[in-house]
Amino acid sequence: ADARQALVSAAISGITFVPPVLQKTGQPSAQVAQMQVSTVLSPALDCSTLSPVTCKPQNEEWDPKRQTDTDEVPYCGRIKYHFQHRGPLRFKRSQLRGAPDIVKSNEWFGSGGAASRRLLVSQRFRQIAVKAKWRGLDFEPVELT
Repeated sequence: ADARQALVSAAISGITFVPPVLQKTGQPSAQVAQMQVSTVLSPALDCSTLSPVTCKPQNEEWDPKRQTDTDEVPYCGRIKYHFQHRGPLRFKRSQLRGAPDIVKSNEWFGSGGAASRRLLVSQRFRQIAVKAKWRGLDFEPVELT
């Protein structure tokens, strides 16, 4: 509730809060809320230095000696990128102009069902979180080109 109030008071844009449904009762929680990010950027990632993996049979990582593909496995067809280990991700500055404080990347990272979009946050959001000493957040800089 304190984090939600801080974000609402600061007018952080791009998010809404919804109560999670409790598994035991099937009813929404009256005590906690989940933050939902509603905006997905247009394609903005400079992926020239990243390794793509297409979610399809016999993709870029396929090795007939180690893997077998079956028709039973669902494939989404999306291009996904491995998490980068060196240097910042690069995004087009023009795609972030006028964007809300919190957005999802258009691009997917990770592999298979564990893939997700990266969350991009404004400096204003980061400053609020750092000042409040919120735990569980990891900020990595991005480069705007």
